[in-house]
Amino acid sequence: MLSKLSHLMVLVIITIVACDKPEPYELSPTKIYEPLPYLPIYPGSYWDYIDTSMATKRFLTKPNYVPIKIEYTDSITLDPILLPVYNDNYYLGYNQLTYSENWYEPHVVWKLIFSDELNKKFSSSESGIIQKTYYSIRKNYEVVAVDKSMNHPYLGLIDSIVIIDQKTIYDYVGLDYTTHGIAYFAKNIGIIRNCSINDASGDTTVILDLKSYFINH
Repeated sequence: MLSKLSHLMVLVIITIVACDKPEPYELSPTKIYEPLPYLPIYPGSYWDYIDTSMATKRFLTKPNYVPIKIEYTDSITLDPILLPVYNDNYYLGYNQLTYSENWYEPHVVWKLIFSDELNKKFSSSESGIIQKTYYSIRKNYEVVAVDKSMNHPYLGLIDSIVIIDQKTIYDYVGLDYTTHGIAYFAKNIGIIRNCSINDASGDTTVILDLKSYFINH
Protein backbone atom coordinates (compact mmCIF):
# COMPACT_ATOMS: atom_id res chain seq x y z
CA MET A 1 0.00 0.00 0.00
CA LEU A 2 2.76 2.46 0.86
CA SER A 3 4.57 1.59 -2.35
CA LYS A 4 1.51 2.43 -4.47
CA LEU A 5 0.97 5.66 -2.54
CA SER A 6 4.61 6.64 -3.05
CA HIS A 7 4.34 6.02 -6.77
CA LEU A 8 1.19 8.11 -6.92
CA MET A 9 2.82 11.03 -5.09
CA VAL A 10 5.83 10.92 -7.41
CA LEU A 11 3.54 11.11 -10.43
CA VAL A 12 1.66 14.07 -8.94
CA ILE A 13 4.90 15.93 -8.21
CA ILE A 14 6.21 15.29 -11.76
CA THR A 15 2.93 16.58 -13.20
CA ILE A 16 3.07 19.76 -11.10
CA VAL A 17 6.69 20.42 -11.98
CA ALA A 18 5.98 19.86 -15.68
CA CYS A 19 3.04 22.27 -15.60
CA ASP A 20 5.01 24.96 -13.77
CA LYS A 21 8.03 24.72 -16.06
CA PRO A 22 9.02 28.27 -17.07
CA GLU A 23 9.04 29.34 -20.68
CA PRO A 24 12.44 29.03 -22.34
CA TYR A 25 14.36 32.30 -22.33
CA GLU A 26 14.68 33.93 -25.73
CA LEU A 27 17.43 36.40 -26.47
CA SER A 28 16.24 39.69 -27.88
CA PRO A 29 17.27 40.17 -31.53
CA THR A 30 20.51 42.02 -32.17
CA LYS A 31 19.81 45.57 -33.28
CA ILE A 32 20.61 46.34 -36.90
CA TYR A 33 21.97 49.79 -37.71
CA GLU A 34 21.01 50.44 -41.32
CA PRO A 35 22.92 52.99 -43.41
CA LEU A 36 21.73 56.57 -43.80
CA PRO A 37 20.78 58.17 -47.17
CA TYR A 38 24.03 59.99 -47.96
CA LEU A 39 26.14 56.91 -47.27
CA PRO A 40 23.85 53.99 -48.31
CA ILE A 41 26.39 51.25 -47.68
CA TYR A 42 23.93 48.35 -47.57
CA PRO A 43 25.47 44.86 -47.47
CA GLY A 44 26.22 43.41 -50.89
CA SER A 45 26.76 46.80 -52.55
CA TYR A 46 29.72 48.19 -54.50
CA TRP A 47 31.01 51.45 -56.02
CA ASP A 48 33.53 51.62 -58.88
CA TYR A 49 35.70 54.75 -59.01
CA ILE A 50 38.09 56.12 -61.62
CA ASP A 51 41.33 57.49 -60.14
CA THR A 52 43.83 59.99 -61.54
CA SER A 53 45.53 57.27 -63.63
CA MET A 54 42.14 56.24 -65.12
CA ALA A 55 42.30 52.93 -63.28
CA THR A 56 39.18 51.51 -61.63
CA LYS A 57 39.03 51.07 -57.87
CA ARG A 58 36.18 49.13 -56.33
CA PHE A 59 34.84 49.93 -52.86
CA LEU A 60 32.42 47.36 -51.52
CA THR A 61 30.52 46.22 -48.48
CA LYS A 62 30.45 42.86 -46.77
CA PRO A 63 27.61 40.64 -48.01
CA ASN A 64 25.85 40.78 -44.63
CA TYR A 65 25.58 42.99 -41.58
CA VAL A 66 28.39 42.02 -39.23
CA PRO A 67 27.80 41.52 -35.49
CA ILE A 68 30.12 43.40 -33.19
CA LYS A 69 30.43 43.72 -29.43
CA ILE A 70 31.62 47.14 -28.45
CA GLU A 71 33.94 47.04 -25.46
CA TYR A 72 33.67 50.65 -24.37
CA THR A 73 36.01 50.31 -21.39
CA ASP A 74 37.80 47.47 -19.65
CA SER A 75 34.73 46.89 -17.49
CA ILE A 76 31.81 47.88 -19.75
CA THR A 77 30.78 45.90 -22.82
CA LEU A 78 27.74 47.13 -24.70
CA ASP A 79 25.10 44.86 -26.19
CA PRO A 80 26.10 43.40 -29.56
CA ILE A 81 24.89 45.24 -32.64
CA LEU A 82 24.89 44.61 -36.38
CA LEU A 83 26.69 47.11 -38.59
CA PRO A 84 27.44 47.47 -42.29
CA VAL A 85 31.10 47.05 -43.20
CA TYR A 86 32.26 49.29 -46.08
CA ASN A 87 35.80 49.18 -47.43
CA ASP A 88 36.76 46.98 -44.42
CA ASN A 89 35.51 49.56 -41.89
CA TYR A 90 32.48 49.40 -39.62
CA TYR A 91 30.03 52.29 -39.95
CA LEU A 92 27.32 53.54 -37.64
CA GLY A 93 25.37 56.28 -39.36
CA TYR A 94 27.97 58.72 -40.61
CA ASN A 95 30.59 57.57 -38.12
CA GLN A 96 33.45 55.23 -38.92
CA LEU A 97 34.45 52.77 -36.23
CA THR A 98 38.09 51.91 -35.62
CA TYR A 99 39.92 50.20 -32.79
CA SER A 100 42.40 51.76 -30.41
CA GLU A 101 45.36 49.67 -29.27
CA ASN A 102 46.16 51.96 -26.36
CA TRP A 103 45.15 50.58 -22.99
CA TYR A 104 44.26 54.02 -21.62
CA GLU A 105 41.70 54.76 -24.36
CA PRO A 106 38.37 53.12 -25.17
CA HIS A 107 38.72 50.09 -27.41
CA VAL A 108 36.44 51.70 -29.97
CA VAL A 109 36.89 55.09 -31.61
CA TRP A 110 34.16 56.72 -33.68
CA LYS A 111 35.45 58.95 -36.49
CA LEU A 112 33.04 61.57 -37.75
CA ILE A 113 32.34 61.56 -41.49
CA PHE A 114 29.95 64.51 -41.38
CA SER A 115 27.26 65.84 -39.09
CA ASP A 116 23.67 64.64 -39.09
CA GLU A 117 22.40 68.20 -39.47
CA LEU A 118 24.44 68.69 -42.66
CA ASN A 119 24.47 72.47 -42.26
CA LYS A 120 26.76 73.17 -39.30
CA LYS A 121 30.50 73.44 -38.92
CA PHE A 122 32.09 70.75 -36.84
CA SER A 123 35.47 69.23 -36.18
CA SER A 124 36.96 66.12 -34.68
CA SER A 125 40.36 65.17 -33.33
CA GLU A 126 42.23 62.09 -32.28
CA SER A 127 45.62 61.28 -30.88
CA GLY A 128 47.66 58.30 -29.86
CA ILE A 129 50.94 56.48 -30.26
CA ILE A 130 52.17 54.59 -33.31
CA GLN A 131 55.43 52.67 -32.86
CA LYS A 132 56.27 54.79 -29.81
CA THR A 133 55.78 58.02 -31.76
CA TYR A 134 53.11 60.44 -30.61
CA TYR A 135 50.71 61.71 -33.22
CA SER A 136 47.78 64.09 -33.34
CA ILE A 137 45.16 64.43 -36.07
CA ARG A 138 42.74 67.34 -36.18
CA LYS A 139 39.94 67.29 -38.69
CA ASN A 140 37.90 70.34 -39.61
CA TYR A 141 34.91 69.64 -41.81
CA GLU A 142 32.51 72.23 -43.14
CA VAL A 143 29.33 71.60 -45.09
CA VAL A 144 29.60 74.22 -47.82
CA ALA A 145 26.57 73.29 -49.94
CA VAL A 146 23.35 71.32 -49.58
CA ASP A 147 20.90 70.11 -52.25
CA LYS A 148 23.19 71.00 -55.11
CA SER A 149 23.07 69.50 -58.59
CA MET A 150 25.95 68.24 -60.73
CA ASN A 151 26.30 67.14 -64.33
CA HIS A 152 28.55 64.18 -63.56
CA PRO A 153 30.74 62.88 -66.42
CA TYR A 154 29.78 59.23 -65.81
CA LEU A 155 26.43 59.40 -64.03
CA GLY A 156 24.76 62.36 -65.73
CA LEU A 157 22.64 64.88 -63.85
CA ILE A 158 22.56 64.23 -60.08
CA ASP A 159 20.50 66.14 -57.55
CA SER A 160 20.55 66.30 -53.74
CA ILE A 161 24.31 66.60 -53.38
CA VAL A 162 26.02 67.62 -50.15
CA ILE A 163 29.48 69.17 -50.59
CA ILE A 164 31.90 68.99 -47.68
CA ASP A 165 35.15 70.90 -47.28
CA GLN A 166 37.64 68.73 -45.42
CA LYS A 167 40.91 69.89 -43.85
CA THR A 168 43.04 67.48 -41.84
CA ILE A 169 46.12 68.53 -39.87
CA TYR A 170 48.62 65.76 -39.13
CA ASP A 171 51.07 66.44 -36.32
CA TYR A 172 53.79 63.81 -36.09
CA VAL A 173 57.22 64.14 -34.55
CA GLY A 174 59.28 65.69 -37.32
CA LEU A 175 56.49 65.39 -39.87
CA ASP A 176 53.71 67.98 -39.85
CA TYR A 177 51.46 68.56 -42.82
CA THR A 178 47.91 69.43 -43.83
CA THR A 179 45.61 67.89 -46.42
CA HIS A 180 42.71 69.74 -47.97
CA GLY A 181 39.93 68.16 -49.98
CA ILE A 182 36.35 68.36 -51.14
CA ALA A 183 33.95 65.43 -50.95
CA TYR A 184 30.64 65.14 -52.79
CA PHE A 185 27.90 62.98 -51.26
CA ALA A 186 24.78 62.23 -53.31
CA LYS A 187 21.58 61.09 -51.64
CA ASN A 188 20.88 57.38 -52.11
CA ILE A 189 24.17 56.95 -53.98
CA GLY A 190 27.02 57.78 -51.60
CA ILE A 191 30.36 59.40 -52.36
CA ILE A 192 30.40 60.41 -56.03
CA ARG A 193 33.61 62.45 -56.07
CA ASN A 194 36.68 63.16 -53.95
CA CYS A 195 38.99 66.06 -54.78
CA SER A 196 42.25 67.35 -53.36
CA ILE A 197 43.00 71.08 -53.17
CA ASN A 198 46.42 72.68 -53.37
CA ASP A 199 46.06 75.66 -51.05
CA ALA A 200 49.22 77.28 -52.43
CA SER A 201 48.09 77.30 -56.08
CA GLY A 202 44.35 76.87 -55.70
CA ASP A 203 44.39 73.87 -58.06
CA THR A 204 41.76 71.17 -57.60
CA THR A 205 42.44 67.56 -58.60
CA VAL A 206 39.75 64.89 -58.87
CA ILE A 207 41.17 61.94 -56.95
CA LEU A 208 38.19 59.63 -57.35
CA ASP A 209 35.13 59.91 -59.61
CA LEU A 210 32.29 57.43 -59.34
CA LYS A 211 31.79 55.53 -62.60
CA SER A 212 29.18 52.91 -61.69
CA TYR A 213 27.61 51.43 -58.58
CA PHE A 214 25.17 48.88 -57.24
CA ILE A 215 23.26 49.40 -54.01
CA ASN A 216 21.67 46.25 -52.66
CA HIS A 217 18.54 47.82 -51.21
